[in-house]
This record gives sequence, C-alpha cells and structure tokens, in this order.
Amino acid sequence: MEELETAPEITKDLVPVRNAVLAPPINSVRGLYSGLIGKQGAWLRAYLNENDTRTFMNKTRSAEAAGYRYKNSNTLACIGNQNYNKLQQRILLWLDEVGLSPTSIKKQIFKLAHAKKTKFFQHQGLITAQVEVEDNGVQAKMAKLAADIQGMNAPEKHEISGPAGTDLKWIVEYVDAPVKITP
Repeated sequence: MEELETAPEITKDLVPVRNAVLAPPINSVRGLYSGLIGKQGAWLRAYLNENDTRTFMNKTRSAEAAGYRYKNSNTLACIGNQNYNKLQQRILLWLDEVGLSPTSIKKQIFKLAHAKKTKFFQHQGLITAQVEVEDNGVQAKMAKLAADIQGMNAPEKHEISGPAGTDLKWIVEYVDAPVKITP
C-alpha cells in the first residue's frame, strides 16, 4: 500500500486566493520588491509608482507597463487582478507605510471629527485673547464622510425627465407589416 502525502500546513502568512501562487511574505517596506521575479516585480513597481498617473493604483495599465503580452484589455485586466491578489500583502504594507491603510484613514477621520480651531480677539490691532472652539464645519464634513463610508446615508434621488423638465412620454408604435409564411 502506498503512503499518502499529507497536505501542507496552512500558516497565518498565507492568504487564500483561488488558483494562485502567492509571493513570499514580507515584514517591511524595505523588502517590498525582494523575491519578485521579472514582470511581477515590474508590475508592482508600476502599480505603486506615484509619479506615473497612468499606472498608479491601476491594475490593468500596470500589467501593460510591466510588459505582459495580451490579445485584448480583458487579458490585461485578468493579469492585473492576479498580480494584485498575489501581492496584496505587499500592497497593504505599502499603503500602511504611506498612511493610506484602512486603519490609518479611519484614525484620520476620527481626529478630524474632533477638530478644533482657535479664535483670536483683537483690539486696536493687538491680540487681546484667544479661545479654542469646536470646528463645526470640519466636524460636519467628517460626520458625513463617516456616514457615507458606513453606508448610513440614504441614496441620492435621481429623477429622469423629458426636455426642459417635462414629463417623459412613452411612444409605442405597432407597425402592421405583411407576414410571409413559407411552407
């Protein structure tokens, strides 16, 4: 009787992605590109290149810039998505480093939701007093942003009307055409 091989142990470093081979895990931004071979490294460089507005955070155009061969844009989109899934841990590490991770963004929104401003009072050109007060304008914007992110706001109402705001008119015409039936 043959001895069966056991399945490899799944560790916390692996992220399940359907039919994908994942790049090795990294622990710092310094090693962001280490261990990447050829076009995959080029794709990640293009995807995270802040100076190239064409490829920055664009999976499909990054695949094109990396030199992948393709027949149509759908092929490039698939390649871009595959690379994104394989390199997601590295991308999240980079986002965290530059302050754009979901946690960093939530912290910034929280800070701004408690924003304050300083009001200065003067008399004859000299500052006589200053008071720190709530910045209601910034706080209101952050409350709306937080509600939008959480999906708590009602969807916007879109009305469709005819020319110059008139009601839409549906015109349905039936055309009586002779029908030819062949045996």
